[in-house]
Amino acid sequence: MIQTTVFISIDCGATNGHVDENNIRWVGDDQYIKTGERHVAMSANNTVMSTLRVFSSPKKNCYTIGIEQGTRILVRAGSFYGNYDKQSLEPSFDLKLDGNYWNTVTTSIDNVKFYEAIYVPKGNTSSVCVAQTIMGNIPFISSLEVRSFDLEMYSSLGVNYPSFLFQRNMMATNGIVRFPDDPYDRIWNPDVAQNGFTKLTTEANITAAVKDKPPPSALRTAVTPADQTSSTSIIYTNTSTRASSGSFYINIYFSEVTKLASTDKRAFEIFGMKRKNQQQ
Repeated sequence: MIQTTVFISIDCGATNGHVDENNIRWVGDDQYIKTGERHVAMSANNTVMSTLRVFSSPKKNCYTIGIEQGTRILVRAGSFYGNYDKQSLEPSFDLKLDGNYWNTVTTSIDNVKFYEAIYVPKGNTSSVCVAQTIMGNIPFISSLEVRSFDLEMYSSLGVNYPSFLFQRNMMATNGIVRFPDDPYDRIWNPDVAQNGFTKLTTEANITAAVKDKPPPSALRTAVTPADQTSSTSIIYTNTSTRASSGSFYINIYFSEVTKLASTDKRAFEIFGMKRKNQQQ
């Protein structure tokens, strides 16, 4: 049974709430923060990114969300500059999570940037702050989302340190999956084109009895090497400011999306992070 205790979507800089195309209810940010100023982006392709809250103070400015202590949560912050000040700048500033450095936000006029963390706060609140690090680079934030997970999800990560999203991808698909297909609203992006693979899909109802609970729609598509007799690689490049530090937590899900004969068996080896794992 899914027990979602926190599902908060804050449209930063907005005065009114709305329900988006994914049936997610967004609220304005007045009840979460008292500093900063509301602004409107000059160009935005959705309602949430059309507003932002800007903080001209050099001090850090924080949103605080109440949660049940001991709950593992997903926190996702979105920033869209949208040339709100008509200065055609590319501001850079820091994000902080519960007072600790999270990431350095680098912006452009037209691109939305999302930063996501999964962690267990030490108390009964989660705080997300923006902080000025370069004079004249004014921090801002466009959206803030907090989702809680069931107790067993991501339990292998422990409770002492946060995990920061690098990529979460689905193979052989062109669309994004999130809520309501994923009740925890993790965003599953279509994988970039990888050479040497054949795409496979099925309409069957596939579920995975694994503790991190990937959505069924993420398991109905797959890729297989076009040449069954040779190896092929999936390569991702990490451009994050955290690229050179820390460890990686990698989940790879496998589902049989083709109908095999009773005597058929699929077996293969995986090499990743200089380690070999066998799957069959």
